[in-house]
Amino acid sequence: PARASEWKLVPRVEVQEAFTDNARLSRANRSSDFVTRVAPGIDLTAKGGRVTADLDYSLGYDAYARETDMNGLRHNLRGTGKVELLEDNLFVDLGAFAGQSPVLARGRVSAIDRSLGGDSSQVYSYSVSPYWRSRYGAWADGELRYRFSQIAARRERGDLAPAAAPALLSDTDIHQASAAILSGENFDRLRWKLSADHAETQVSNGTALTIGGSSSSLRRQSASAQP
Repeated sequence: PARASEWKLVPRVEVQEAFTDNARLSRANRSSDFVTRVAPGIDLTAKGGRVTADLDYSLGYDAYARETDMNGLRHNLRGTGKVELLEDNLFVDLGAFAGQSPVLARGRVSAIDRSLGGDSSQVYSYSVSPYWRSRYGAWADGELRYRFSQIAARRERGDLAPAAAPALLSDTDIHQASAAILSGENFDRLRWKLSADHAETQVSNGTALTIGGSSSSLRRQSASAQP
């Protein structure tokens, strides 16, 4: 009989206090400040059965004692999961991410490792990938896979961001398809693989990119040495 998944949820709260003598990282008009960060979060795991998952999420808020206009909220998420829909054949892989990324290569970072105002963006992404695995006896194994990913980057509003700066920096959709078949256990001396893939990327600014290809390989395995 199938074994049920074991789920585990661990809540947490992190509190951090920091002091900086240059809150805005400015060469002129330096100002000291205390910064308090409160970040509640959860850690969720699932093991066994037909579902496996590993998710870590926290919601952090940074509060400045004096420079209150720099107060900010940010989401941090890293998660992966796998679901077996049809035993040994049909699966779905899942992924999600949220975090902060500098808009500029030299984006400024505050006293508590947080990019400042218009220098930063909040990045969100997720992916869904169903795939079918087949086993042709001891002769070959095959896999057909489709993957959809979406990535969105939104500018953090703040005193450092230009008034006309767009809130949405980019929105990218990625479609990927692949097929592969490789040698099974009967080919213990001569291993082979055939594969093909296709990918399309569409960006909100109208940019589109299509990539496709195929490959094959043949490899001879030498017999192990006898003592």
